[in-house]
Amino acid sequence: MIIKEDSEFIVMIGGFTENGKKKQETCGKYFMDQDGDEMTIEQYKVKTISVEEMGGETKKRLLEITDTT
Repeated sequence: MIIKEDSEFIVMIGGFTENGKKKQETCGKYFMDQDGDEMTIEQYKVKTISVEEMGGETKKRLLEITDTT
């Protein structure tokens, strides 16, 4: 997640509520694989900017995360 210019953080979502139900899943399943795909997790809108295959099941995703509150 790009917080500001020249800063990057790895975001892992291990458990959260989606549509009123508690989810305990691997975070990667919740991030889209196509540029421009969007989803909502609680009050956050998550937009996939780019996806890069890193080998195996590992993917590097650039996400735009917006707090909608």
